[in-house]
Amino acid sequence: MEPGDYAPILKKIKVGMLEPGLQHEIAELAAEMGYEATITASSNLHFLFKIYQAEKARAGASAEALKKAEDMILRLSSLHHAIIQREEQRRKTERKRKAPLNLIEGGLLVSKKTRELLLSIGIEDESTVIKAEELFGEKLVGDRVELVLASTLGKEVVKKVFARYPETVLIPKEDDFISELEAMENKKAVLDGWAKSNERPLPVWADYDETPGILIDTYEDITRQLGIPLPKQAPEKIEKERSYQSRPMDPDDFKKVVKALGFQELRETTHGTLMRDGGGNTMCIQKAHRGQMELSAPTLKKKIKESGIDPEEFEGKRRELGL
Repeated sequence: MEPGDYAPILKKIKVGMLEPGLQHEIAELAAEMGYEATITASSNLHFLFKIYQAEKARAGASAEALKKAEDMILRLSSLHHAIIQREEQRRKTERKRKAPLNLIEGGLLVSKKTRELLLSIGIEDESTVIKAEELFGEKLVGDRVELVLASTLGKEVVKKVFARYPETVLIPKEDDFISELEAMENKKAVLDGWAKSNERPLPVWADYDETPGILIDTYEDITRQLGIPLPKQAPEKIEKERSYQSRPMDPDDFKKVVKALGFQELRETTHGTLMRDGGGNTMCIQKAHRGQMELSAPTLKKKIKESGIDPEEFEGKRRELGL
């Protein structure tokens, strides 16, 4: 294979993913070949291929420098899978920090139903099963599983994500768990849209069937690596979001307001209502519990921001409806 065949792989690897010694070698090679741009930990290694191309096209190009660049590109491409595996482990470690629970001494008796529920979304990891029973109990585990299976991810994708990252189901706060599901749905939509608009399959690192961890990466990482430009948020809108002071609200009243703003119900679950507007923005509105649950002010503000709703427009519609 030619060095150009490895260019897509180089785009997936950041300098910061490499061992310090290898980073130093790359910096030395870049300097030797006259590369003047600053190399940072977030730089992807595609710049090596650009250096190689520039040197190859230069009159009187150094055969030795070209050979060094070719060898380095080959070396990095062979490390690709090891780097991806290490990144998968990093993701798993980060997810565990969201649910830092300890196992009960001597273990915990887990109901058969809880095991079956978690198995239905791909979770077999014993420590996760025990922690889920300890934290939520059979009923709430069932509610979470129902939400997961009702998502637009699809059963096969769900099983791959939760089998690889079972700790996701242990996110303690209900709002955070629902937000995580919504984010995974939106990231899948972004990836599917890229494949459709480019009329070609997703690269392996971005294919959620092959690399399910892509669905828990940040939007910034996904869009940057796929070359999708993010719309710039107007300063006025940013200022509105910063200054907006929300008030607690009954979930049913919140639903009335967002429906008046164009959101439609997608499906009902035991836990709540999944909604979407014409622009593809989604949200999940939890049902009231025990006649006294309200959406807290921070939760309300977060939902408004993540769903692309203008705070002033929301408040205007809320007053109009007398809520």
